[in-house]
Amino acid sequence: MREKITAIAIAITTISIYGLWQLALPYETTYQWLEPFVAAAFSYGIYRFLIISLGRVLPNIKFIKRWLFGRDYVDGVWVGAYVGCMLEPRIFYEEYDQQFETVTVRGRSFLLDGTPHAMWKSTSFNISHDYDKIFFTYSVQSFTEEPSGNGYAQFTPVLDKKGKHIRELRGFSFDLHNGIMIPSLEKKLDDKSDEKSLIESAKTVDCQNMDFNRYNDF
Repeated sequence: MREKITAIAIAITTISIYGLWQLALPYETTYQWLEPFVAAAFSYGIYRFLIISLGRVLPNIKFIKRWLFGRDYVDGVWVGAYVGCMLEPRIFYEEYDQQFETVTVRGRSFLLDGTPHAMWKSTSFNISHDYDKIFFTYSVQSFTEEPSGNGYAQFTPVLDKKGKHIRELRGFSFDLHNGIMIPSLEKKLDDKSDEKSLIESAKTVDCQNMDFNRYNDF
């Protein structure tokens, strides 16, 4: 994303300086030796303004944000399911808040009857192009188990049919206090819904028959 915003900023800066130069050509100045320094100062000022402005504005426009991040686009709501420590099914939803340089994940899990089970928030996030993986650490608060604490998650992205955007995440997570690897599967929703609808959507995700060994690189 940074590369695309930088390219846009450079293009606009170049066009702006060229335009200003054309406007200034009819006017002569006694201090022509200052012109390169003035041009450089203007260029830097325009470039910095654009980098800051575009970095704040463009990520808030959904279709532009989707284009800027490309295959790294994960912003939005995901619903999924996992198999718990005692081989019991759990459902969950996560909200990925993707900004210019950070991604924050907030999630909640439930029993199949809709009873709250746990909630978590990411403390670090990374997309590795070398290994085609998504990693993040998180802090978790359990409503049914003790103790709560921190954890680690690793997922393999599954792209859509066109190979442009991530539609599924398959992998594992584990809480550090027990170290038990929990397989999970989650799918991206196109639109955000209320919690009741998210829970119903999560119930449609079947992770119990997935071959998670394919996605285990621990």
